[in-house]
Amino acid sequence: MEPTTLDWEKFWEAQTFAIVTDRTKPAMKWAASELKSHGKKVYLVDLSEKPDSESLKNVSSLPQA
Repeated sequence: MEPTTLDWEKFWEAQTFAIVTDRTKPAMKWAASELKSHGKKVYLVDLSEKPDSESLKNVSSLPQA
């Protein structure tokens, strides 16, 4: 099922986001930074071998909605 325009708009209205990265794509860090600069709460899940100390280490560590 393809998302509708309304679905895309609802996505950007969210206040909390989770970004999962393995640090191979620099755009993920940029995306997190941009979301934070717009006042959004961002949970960064770092699945790399040496995750940042401030990030979550696995998806199961994300808070429940």
